Amino acid sequence: THPGDKVDVLYPPTQQDYRPAFWGKFEHRWVMKNLGHEPWVGRTLVCTNPNDNGIRPPAAVIPVPNSAPSERNLIEIRAQFTARGREGDAISEWQMHDESGMNCFPGSSN
Repeated sequence: THPGDKVDVLYPPTQQDYRPAFWGKFEHRWVMKNLGHEPWVGRTLVCTNPNDNGIRPPAAVIPVPNSAPSERNLIEIRAQFTARGREGDAISEWQMHDESGMNCFPGSSN
């Protein structure tokens, strides 16, 4: 969406394996870097399936701290999720949106 915008996800969600009890809580964290050419201001992480029957996020929108491009600065966001009363796999899907609500990385697997 923004030319020169780039994110590096250092701890990809697919490498995180939670096994909470029914109705239990667990903390998830995103660790990323702004490797693009423009600062991130007013960005959010937006859950695209907030009412999934497997897990629920604390909120459907989580603010991303403002961040200048940097090879060194880590951006860490933590959120506590609630497992639901269902067995099996559950997936919470998220996108980074800019201040106007546009998906910053359409088509990205992260």
